Amino acid sequence: MSIPNKDIEDYQCNILYKAEESCKFWYDVSIIDDEYVLDVIGHISHRFNINTPELFLLSESKKFKLIASATSTSIILPFPAARCIQFICHEMAHVINYQVGEGDHHGPNFAGTYLKVINNFIGVDERTELINAFNKYGVTYNVGG
Repeated sequence: MSIPNKDIEDYQCNILYKAEESCKFWYDVSIIDDEYVLDVIGHISHRFNINTPELFLLSESKKFKLIASATSTSIILPFPAARCIQFICHEMAHVINYQVGEGDHHGPNFAGTYLKVINNFIGVDERTELINAFNKYGVTYNVGG
């Protein structure tokens, strides 16, 4: 799996993760089954008018240290805790960002897209909480997110 735009610096990755992890909704985790994961990915793809990415579900393994990740055509959710709406929304924001806009990893385009996905698939209150966290940690995001 090849991450697009490797030459673009992912300068706000760490602060975006900190902002995300400071949100209460990030810890309200409900693991969903594989079929529902596919449904959510399909709904997000349809809502944002993108091609549905291929999903890879992998088990935890000492041999491979995989993290949840995405490209323009695929998503990897390597461990059961990644099979929740929060992780899916984050990774789908990458897919949308890579397919539709200028893929900037965790940059302003991604962050704005992520806010839109959260608003549509988790909720308005959670979007507001994430905006407040972005502002607190200095995450730059495109207006309209």
